[in-house]
Amino acid sequence: MAFRYEVVIEPPLSQLFREKFLENTQETKCCELFHLVTPDMPNVWEFRRDKGTFTLSYTEEEGEQKERIVIESDTLDLSDVIIAAIQNGITDYLVQFLLPLAKISRAELESRIKARLESLKTALVP
Repeated sequence: MAFRYEVVIEPPLSQLFREKFLENTQETKCCELFHLVTPDMPNVWEFRRDKGTFTLSYTEEEGEQKERIVIESDTLDLSDVIIAAIQNGITDYLVQFLLPLAKISRAELESRIKARLESLKTALVP
């Protein structure tokens, strides 16, 4: 079963997502096969996970202040990696704003936010 995830978002959100996605690939024992950067072409990473491969690419959208992220695999459903990257990005973003108000530690705040965001995974991937 082929899997494709595509989104067009603002560059800061694109960068945050890519950072968290790449961190998550390391945590989930994905092996980076290559990273290709060329002018005027998509930046592409290819990874191996279990017995399959997948790619992450991003390009700037011409005439827009946006970037297109595409994640593809012919054999792997990468919903878990994508949702984890989104959850980790949201957590990092919210902690920056909420920590000055919180009367708990950073670790506890992160833990509580992640627990709340876990319902996101359940709602999207039953």
